[in-house]
Amino acid sequence: MIVSVDSSEDALKIAEKLRKAVEDLQIEHGFNKASAYLTVSIDMKTHQSSGTHSAIEDEMYRQVDDALYQAQDNGCNQVACG
Repeated sequence: MIVSVDSSEDALKIAEKLRKAVEDLQIEHGFNKASAYLTVSIDMKTHQSSGTHSAIEDEMYRQVDDALYQAQDNGCNQVACG
């Protein structure tokens, strides 16, 4: 998830609101061992953009992707900021 916010605290609030909204939908998910319903795990990274694409942003995307898999390994239905 990519959002433009002023602080990591604001980003966490948005992510938690999204996580809770998905959980509240109570969409049945027969293959989820952690819950009978669909859940999401969201990991966030913060970065002050220069306005142009850079290698730093490529690395940030890779870190977010890696962190998502780590969040899934740690359990489901969570928000983290690493």
